[in-house]
Amino acid sequence: SFALASVICLGLNLTIQSGCVFFSKPPDKQMKEQAIVWTLIKHGVDAYRVATKAQAQEGDAIDTRSEMTMARVVEMVTESIP
Repeated sequence: SFALASVICLGLNLTIQSGCVFFSKPPDKQMKEQAIVWTLIKHGVDAYRVATKAQAQEGDAIDTRSEMTMARVVEMVTESIP
């Protein structure tokens, strides 16, 4: 059914975003960033970081704008499947 497909796609979205955070953030930031992903507030946090021109912290693999873009692309691709 459509509801089941939507839930599966949401889970896929969260899993891929969690993997992206795992590979782009240093180990000491993992718990905080993973909590942001799994509580579904990542897009708001990313938008805030870009709007305030927050710089990437030491150890981050990518800058804040690229991180937000990556998260948006993952969301659009995975949630448009059903």
